[in-house]
Amino acid sequence: MANQHPPQQPQVNYASGSDAAHYHQAQAAQAHYAAAAAVTRVKVTDFDMPFGSLVFFLVKFAIAAVPAGLILAMIYGTLWALVGAVFGAGFLMRHF
Repeated sequence: MANQHPPQQPQVNYASGSDAAHYHQAQAAQAHYAAAAAVTRVKVTDFDMPFGSLVFFLVKFAIAAVPAGLILAMIYGTLWALVGAVFGAGFLMRHF
């Protein structure tokens, strides 16, 4: 990659007026540019996790997937019921 420079901070002259809104806007802009300059890209290549913690995490994931699946099944069933109500039940049976 070529040399990347952080974004230039705006130059603010605080002595040229007493407008509080302008002052706060300038402060917010400086904070934004400072935060943008501090962003660092990270690429994760490996992580080390104990086997017990991995099993615990996967069990929690499986338990959380059950209600999510039930909710999705109810949404899917409701949509098919609406299609059946609009087009008639024969429309649904013709495609099976």
